[in-house]
Amino acid sequence: MKNAQRLVITGLFLLAAAGAQAANCPFTYYTGPGSTTMAANGGYGQFTVQVPAGCAWTALPFNPWIRITSRNAGNGPGVITFAAAANPARGGRAGDIFIQATSPGPSGSNIRGRHHILQR
Repeated sequence: MKNAQRLVITGLFLLAAAGAQAANCPFTYYTGPGSTTMAANGGYGQFTVQVPAGCAWTALPFNPWIRITSRNAGNGPGVITFAAAANPARGGRAGDIFIQATSPGPSGSNIRGRHHILQR
């Protein structure tokens, strides 16, 4: 990717690319549903990224036990499928998949949405 910068913050991989975002892209990218609850033995889930056509995004798992199994990027609405590994610990854990826009919003942040995963 031309003119790209890479930044790693406590396990979160961000790729900030130089490029224009469509003018009608919202500051918040909604996911539907907003969260998934899974069993301790792990499994698969999916959610939609609900944005207008022309709004580019990338899905980034924040936690190492969450893996994207579909394409992790799109332009406009899309579906993300993911896998959560079995939880070896007693008790639940929580994680997130962040939705990042290709250009920063008014506050300078590229992170526009998230899908929360709760494993019991």
